[in-house]
Amino acid sequence: MNNIRLLQTPERLELQISDDSAWGLFDEIASVLQREFSGSWGEQVDGIDQRYWDLKIEKVTLTLHLEHYSGITLFPSSAELDKVASGILLEKAHRFLTSYDPAV
Repeated sequence: MNNIRLLQTPERLELQISDDSAWGLFDEIASVLQREFSGSWGEQVDGIDQRYWDLKIEKVTLTLHLEHYSGITLFPSSAELDKVASGILLEKAHRFLTSYDPAV
């Protein structure tokens, strides 16, 4: 997955994983992130054209999001206060997913 972009500004921290909004790809990314980072799933909300899944890794919660028009992203939960730890985890996820080749 070589089109992954880490966006980091004072107001926003986000990993744009894919422009493809396929549910199968989302499921695969969710699975490999959980396995690679020994995370556990919190809230999982699935709508008609959106999905929001909260992945708890250590003391940080990251939200994996699928939006029909914008693809798949990973960002700190809106309740996440530790921006430094969130940034470190997003950088690790960026490095991991950049070298990951999805089966979907």
